[in-house]
Amino acid sequence: MAIVLHHSKSQGTTRNVLIGIANHHSDRGAWPSLATLRKYAGGVTERTVQRSLRELEALGELSVEIQGGGDGRRTRGGRETNRYFVLLRCPDWCDRSMNHRDVRQIDVPFPDP
Repeated sequence: MAIVLHHSKSQGTTRNVLIGIANHHSDRGAWPSLATLRKYAGGVTERTVQRSLRELEALGELSVEIQGGGDGRRTRGGRETNRYFVLLRCPDWCDRSMNHRDVRQIDVPFPDP
């Protein structure tokens, strides 16, 4: 989830949707329902969540596998949930730690004379 907080270009509701997905993410992806993502995004409409998902795909930060949910859960309509993959990677300037520090800003002490 930290990678989303530090490196996502998304904003507002769209960012909250991505944070919600990242909260569930594993090597197998994540498959929260649209209802769960609505809660993470502050109770917005399902349509707003769907728009946010399309925006995240357009940004290249998310891949969506339609009805690819990994645990066999079904929605109320009998379909499997979608599976999501967070595609964010640390940029070259990131130290890739849990804090995602900018290595360009790390002060290197000068050696004593």
